[in-house]
Amino acid sequence: MSLGLLRCERRPTEALGDLRDAVDGPRPAEGGPAPDDYLRALNTLGSCLAQQGQSAEARRVLTTSLDAYSGRVHDDPSRTFARQLLERLPPPRP
Repeated sequence: MSLGLLRCERRPTEALGDLRDAVDGPRPAEGGPAPDDYLRALNTLGSCLAQQGQSAEARRVLTTSLDAYSGRVHDDPSRTFARQLLERLPPPRP
């Protein structure tokens, strides 16, 4: 378990704020590869949101993460993590 997820379990409000700050920081250049730290922050934020029952926002963040993985190997472990977590979220409400 990552430190971000552990922190999310113990101090969710604080962890979500810090993760949102990390994701809102420097973004990948248009068309360029996304930095590993950015992708990890997206995945951790998505996981933390899912743990807190915020499925709609978790879905949006994880979809952003998967989009940012374009151009990377298909079986990248972090990409697989994001895809599997997204698949486990409850379906969106109509």
